[in-house]
Amino acid sequence: YAFYDKSKKTCHCTACQGKFSEKATGAKIKDKDSIKCPLCGATVTVMKRKAQVSVTGRLTMIQNVNEKQGVQRHFVVTVEWANERKVYLEEIIRLMMLRNQRHACKIYYEDGWNGWTGGNIRN
Repeated sequence: YAFYDKSKKTCHCTACQGKFSEKATGAKIKDKDSIKCPLCGATVTVMKRKAQVSVTGRLTMIQNVNEKQGVQRHFVVTVEWANERKVYLEEIIRLMMLRNQRHACKIYYEDGWNGWTGGNIRN
C-alpha cells in the first residue's frame, strides 16, 4: 500500500518505507489506484482516504513432536498497513494428534484468561 499525505502531497510506500511525490509517478493519482512505486518498483495500491488497512485471516500449521505424536495449531492472523506493516499472530486451538492410540487427539483451547484448557469454553 501507499498512503497519501494531503498536507505534504506525498505518498508513503509500505514496501520500501520511502516517500515520493505525486509528480514522481507521472500521473494524477486517484484513491485505490494501483501504481508502481518510483523508489522501489513495487506495485502498490494508493490509499488517499484511509490512513490504515487491516486484513484478518486464519492459518493452520502441522508439526511433528516426536514418533508418538504431532500437533496441529490454528492461528488468527491480522496484518495491518499504516506507516509500516505489522503482523499479529494468535494461536487459538491446539490439537495434539496421537499415533497408534485409541483416542486420536487431545484438543486444547486458548481461553484468554487461564491459558490453555482441555474443554471448549466458547461453545
